[in-house]
Amino acid sequence: YLYTFLRDRSNTLNFHFGGGVLGGYEQIQKNEELILKSKSGPIAGIYAALAFDLYFSDGFAFTLRGNQYYLFKSSTGNTNPYVGAGFKFNF
Repeated sequence: YLYTFLRDRSNTLNFHFGGGVLGGYEQIQKNEELILKSKSGPIAGIYAALAFDLYFSDGFAFTLRGNQYYLFKSSTGNTNPYVGAGFKFNF
């Protein structure tokens, strides 16, 4: 879930923060030399997110997002950062 905490009057710039829960399956390749003790298996965790949107029009925007994941059952480490950028097309 993301909450908009700052925006301009024209709704062109939006800043969001939030968090959530996640779950899935972690697949470790067997030929990796750096991860010798890691095993594949289910993972669960939480994350915090910070996002920025810049709208060029009603249907087109640039987005920048950063997440910090904390995984309880991961065999490769408890924290994983994520940074992404892209464009949104709203129809």
